[in-house]
Parts: sequence; C-alpha cells; structure tokens
Amino acid sequence: WYQRRVRGSAGVLVMRYKAPHIHRSYRVPLAFPIVFIGFGLFVFVNQFLGDAWLSSLIWVLLLLCGIPIYYLVIQDVTGVIGAPLKRASATVKGLLGEKLGCD
Repeated sequence: WYQRRVRGSAGVLVMRYKAPHIHRSYRVPLAFPIVFIGFGLFVFVNQFLGDAWLSSLIWVLLLLCGIPIYYLVIQDVTGVIGAPLKRASATVKGLLGEKLGCD
C-alpha cells in the first residue's frame, strides 16, 4: 500500500525536476511528497526493527527476485522468452473468451 504512494510521491519530485514547464492544474507543495516519502521509508524500515525481521527480509528478497524476471520477460528483445508467453496468454484469453462468451 505504502510503496505505491511513495513511488507516486517520488514521481511528483521527478516530474518537478525533469519537466518544470508542464502545466499542472494543481501544484502540490514540495514539503508534502518529501514528508510522505520519509514516512513511507519509516514504515518500511520499522518492520525490520521488530521481532519479525527475518520474515520481512524474506518477503523483501522475494519481491526483489521479480526484478530479473521483469528484465528477462518484459524487456526480452530477442523474443526467446516473450514469444511463448504471448502465445500462452493468447491461448488463455481465447479459452476464457469461449467459456465466458465474450471476445
């Protein structure tokens, strides 16, 4: 829950730095994203300070395992991994479409 909000707040800061000329209907004061990122980091670090730090570490490591999978599958330029996944996805969509009666 917090990670999405922290990334959104970080995105506000990045867009302020990279594209300050873009028109925004509402400009968030700079203190809000900074405070929210600090709060999110506090929540993240606080889970390692309790008794269940080992289970938190295991879950973080499990989540970090997704980074190489992302680069192998999503950023696959050769099509070696991506092509079979696209075929499997199309097959599943076709089967679900037949069962549910939609395209």
